[in-house]
Amino acid sequence: MNGSIRKTNNSVGVAAGGAEIAVKTTGLTKKYRRGDGEFAALSNVDLTIERGEFVAIMGASGSGKSTLLHLIAGLTRPTSGSVEVEGKRIFDCGDRELTIFRRRRLGVVFQSYNLIPHLTAEENILFPLRADGRDVASTLEKMRGLSAELDILQQLGQYPDSLSGGQQQRVALARGLCADPAVLLADEPTGNLDWTSGQNVCRVLNKLNREEGRTIALVTHEPAVAVWARRVVVLSDGEIAADMSTSEFSDASALAARYQEIARRESRSN
Repeated sequence: MNGSIRKTNNSVGVAAGGAEIAVKTTGLTKKYRRGDGEFAALSNVDLTIERGEFVAIMGASGSGKSTLLHLIAGLTRPTSGSVEVEGKRIFDCGDRELTIFRRRRLGVVFQSYNLIPHLTAEENILFPLRADGRDVASTLEKMRGLSAELDILQQLGQYPDSLSGGQQQRVALARGLCADPAVLLADEPTGNLDWTSGQNVCRVLNKLNREEGRTIALVTHEPAVAVWARRVVVLSDGEIAADMSTSEFSDASALAARYQEIARRESRSN
């Protein structure tokens, strides 16, 4: 079931083509207790994401895609295997060191936004920097420039409950990006949005990747979202079923057709 995985040179931290590696998972496995037995949410996954890539991780509900993202983010620990971010084996860290590393080097954006209701949009964006003890005053110009880029500059003084879903998601994106993370991880960021707002978020992510070279890993089950990425990794039953370039597809419909074909193939093999 394993797809075409990009091999890496462990000694120098570069992919076969010479590109630098942002994320590398090796033998990544996560098991949970289920009744008297165990359930493997993720099984022996080897995956490499190069610096500057935009990768969409697709799969049906229960395929392991959110588990993979949470493991890369260090939000849960694996049963076995390793995760390297920017060459650092994150699960060799203690809890405090891992928390600091995640706060400084990873931007994490969730479907549910996770904004703090009693803080303004600006305060929400700056909250991780304040929690890290950084000088917020020196980042205000950068934060406002980022907010202008995301078209939320006029909403910085508003509280989350007065913002639309699309605006809240863009505030969450700004929060994830303000610390200039090595990798932006987005878990179903369009799941709570209407189609237009969701496509606008995809457009912003695409622009951040292509114009600023941001490394992005996005989890989705929607071909119309995944097609914005440069590469699509499909998970099935906790394993990689396919690894494809979006340059193979003319549009979201073509990607959807291939995705359905993979799903049928995996269903027959099981």
